[in-house]
Amino acid sequence: GTLIERGSLLGFPDVLKEAIREVREREILFSIASGRDRHFLKSLQENLFGMKKQRSCEALIYEDVCIQFGTHETVVLGGLRTERLEEINGLYVQHPHLFAGLVPLPENKFTIRTSWVTKEFAEGNRTNTKTLISRYDYLRELIEPQFNEAEVRLSSDAIDVVARGMHKGIGIRGYFSLLSERSHLSPQDALG
Repeated sequence: GTLIERGSLLGFPDVLKEAIREVREREILFSIASGRDRHFLKSLQENLFGMKKQRSCEALIYEDVCIQFGTHETVVLGGLRTERLEEINGLYVQHPHLFAGLVPLPENKFTIRTSWVTKEFAEGNRTNTKTLISRYDYLRELIEPQFNEAEVRLSSDAIDVVARGMHKGIGIRGYFSLLSERSHLSPQDALG
């Protein structure tokens, strides 16, 4: 909800686009960090930046701990393995009553995590907070004991399953560390 509402890539306020354009024109790097997948963030970035391309030191920090510089290089700092994600996602079919009112996040292309949202959110409406909160404890009790490397988290719009201990702070610190190595600046200098 920081830049967009209800997962919509449409309708950014002109004032937001203008502020980002001004920041980038001043040679300030503008990187985006989110728990969302790379494909979603790339679309978000294109909508915000317009035709201007991402600079080589700007990054998309997606799924909390995956860092993509420019268009080619990606660094993954942790996450759940594909086989484990398939097992976790299989629980949705095996225990549908525990997921009542939830659906997989539409059009996601996660590589190291998974998420479920309310049907209302998936349809572009406000999250049904009551459903989200009521399902959280059930899913945590189902998933965490079976998969000790996984952690179930509740966000404002989703129930996420991530590798235990992984969060955006790790991705952001990793980005600053890589940025300082590439630009030969201290992390404090990289922050400005």
